[in-house]
Formats: sequence, structure tokens, C-alpha cells
Amino acid sequence: MSLDYKFSVDRVIKEGRTTRDNIDAIGEWLLAQSVVPHGVQDELIVLFLTCLDNDIELCKNSIVAYYKLRKNAPDMFDERNVLKDDVVLALNTMTMILIPTRTSTNDVILLFKLKDYNYKNFNAVSTMKLCFMIMDLTYHGNPPNGLLLIVDTEKFGYKHMSRLKMDTLKKFFTFVQEALPLKLTGFHFLNSNFVLRTLWSMIKVFIKDDILNKFFLHEPNANPEQLFRYIPKKCLPKDYGGDLASVAILQDITLLRLKANQEFWIKEEAIRKRY
Repeated sequence: MSLDYKFSVDRVIKEGRTTRDNIDAIGEWLLAQSVVPHGVQDELIVLFLTCLDNDIELCKNSIVAYYKLRKNAPDMFDERNVLKDDVVLALNTMTMILIPTRTSTNDVILLFKLKDYNYKNFNAVSTMKLCFMIMDLTYHGNPPNGLLLIVDTEKFGYKHMSRLKMDTLKKFFTFVQEALPLKLTGFHFLNSNFVLRTLWSMIKVFIKDDILNKFFLHEPNANPEQLFRYIPKKCLPKDYGGDLASVAILQDITLLRLKANQEFWIKEEAIRKRY
């Protein structure tokens, strides 16, 4: 059983982004590790190599963390199905978009915002589960050079924040920093208010010092040009002054991609649980 990543390892090598020697070195090392499935695919190894600048030791540690953290967070990584109640809840309460246009530096962009403002319907775990599902979509084609996250916190209030648990936040940010086969190049909070700044003071304890400078808080009603300094206009929905289609249309497109990817998650979980 293997996963269909929809990109060619040979092409990535031909582009000079990694080497066959690096892939084989990590693959052989992984065969001796009891905490990962036997025979980790070259594609997954390539994703880690390209996002970690071909640092062999860092790649080894990150791949092990990838499997360990997924095993220890079944509520976020098991039974990933767009028809399951928890994922349906997240789809109904959140707008989550994989932006179809990458930046000129091959960064992929994800946009998240509340759709249902009723705090009683907000569930942090199901939201993060869906978030990781969409992150999986980002590297099925040509592996991106980086990941830009946009979180619009409009209408996010203290009652929403009260439904966030510290251990859930820790799991999320630990995985993003230590086990995600994507390099975080920017994390932008839009419509930052006092509530968000309070939340940020909680989140900061989980953020490593070397990436703190990748987090940005944008004030409500900020000039769109401020965001364009970091994310090109061609990569944003028209709701944010960009050149792309509306948020609603882009969300529909993302949902279609999620549905089309269902077989991937079924196989991914089966492979992961071999060990």
C-alpha cells in the first residue's frame, strides 16, 4: 500500500532541490527505527528534505516526530473524513481555504476565519483536525518552499477563547514546528484585537525563539497594502483586496479537493498504524 502524492521524486531531484543520496541515507536509517512504519515512502522523505534544507539529522528527527505526534493525537489525526461529525462541524463553523495561487517563491497559502460566530459551536480540536487535513493538500503537487498561514480573527471573542485548551494549543504548535513537512514562512493574524493579543500571550510560550519573528498581528481595518507587503495581491481573495475569486468560491473549491483526497487519508492512517 502506498500514498499518491502526485509529484515525481525524480523531478524534484532533477530540479536540484535534494539528492538521491540524501533520500537513501534517511530511508535506510528509518528502516532500523521501530517508531515509524516500515518502508517510509521516498515522497515523504523528499518533503522533509526540501523544507529542512537537506539537513539529514534534522530530517530524521522530524520524521520520527511526525509519526509520534500523530500517534499521540488521535483526535486530530485519526478518522479524517469530511463526512464525519467532527469534520462536518469544523466545515460548518470555519472558513478554511487552500489558496490556489502560490507566491513567486513557491510558498503555499492557507486562510482561516470564523464562519459561524456562535462560540457554542466552536470546537478547537475539530478545527485543528480540519486544518491539518488542508495542510496535507498543500504538498500533493509540487512540494512548496514554504507555508504562509492567514488567520482572520474577526468576531473571535473571549467566549471562543474560553473553549481553547492549553494542551490542544501545545499539540498544534508542537506539530507545526517539529513535525510538519512544510517550512513555516509566515503566520499572519488579521483583525487583531485585545482578545487576540491576550490569546497571543498564551500561544507565545509554545513558539520557538527562532520563528517568533514570523508571526504578525495586523490591526482591524488595517490598510490592505500592509498585508500585500507580505502576501502578494495575486494570492488573496477579492474580499481582502486581492485578485482571486471570493472567499465563498475558494472555500467550495477547497471542499471539493478535500472530498477528492479521502482515499489518501484512509491509506495514510492504515500505513501509520502498522507499527
